[in-house]
Amino acid sequence: MICENTKENMLPYGTKDLDPQVVCVSHSPHRVRCYVRGCELVLQTPTRYKKGDVCLDHGIRCHSSSYGVTYSYADVRGNMIASPDLLATRVIGHPFKYESDRLGLERSEDAVSWNVFRSLQEAGCLGRLAQAITGDTCPAEPLLYLWGICLTKDSFNPMELLIAARKRFESNLPVERPYTEPDNGLLPSIPVHRIRHGKSPQIRVKEVIQPGSRAFRRKYIGSDGQPWVRVFWGFLE
Repeated sequence: MICENTKENMLPYGTKDLDPQVVCVSHSPHRVRCYVRGCELVLQTPTRYKKGDVCLDHGIRCHSSSYGVTYSYADVRGNMIASPDLLATRVIGHPFKYESDRLGLERSEDAVSWNVFRSLQEAGCLGRLAQAITGDTCPAEPLLYLWGICLTKDSFNPMELLIAARKRFESNLPVERPYTEPDNGLLPSIPVHRIRHGKSPQIRVKEVIQPGSRAFRRKYIGSDGQPWVRVFWGFLE
């Protein structure tokens, strides 16, 4: 469960919302006062064998162990800034999202990925981000992939090119690894222009290759998996 005022009207808890002092009850490290500042409810912390208590007022479980003190949201939506309902219904349990049940943790890196990139997508700023990273003009919003899942138009389809690459390069690993990388990916939503830079300020467009095609993989990805030519995100004029 989650408190109504944390579901839609408030951001996830921050340092100003939390009590800096952890209060243990009856000298037991497994019975603590809720970590939210001013809350007097006493909770059983989660263990390897028990889920622990949920604060009825704030919707969190309070964790305490030798690794430190943290908390998790009983309802994953409490940890999300952007599209919490969409994540709860389309990402949680998705066959291509490994350990989606950990998205409710305060320290979840995947929650950071969702909150940052989904927010930029909703604001229409992914193109500006791509330009800041690559230095190339991006006239159209790129496709957004998180954990290999496409978020553009909320399709949530896995990237076929990435699946093929995993089968080719990770099928014979000595230890089986979950398909979790890369966490974040931007792919041009228009054909990529292969270009050459010369002394002339004009850019010579040699050919146009559709992202994700075999030609794109052959010409733009080297044997070490790194792009070996510069790409320009733009339209032919």
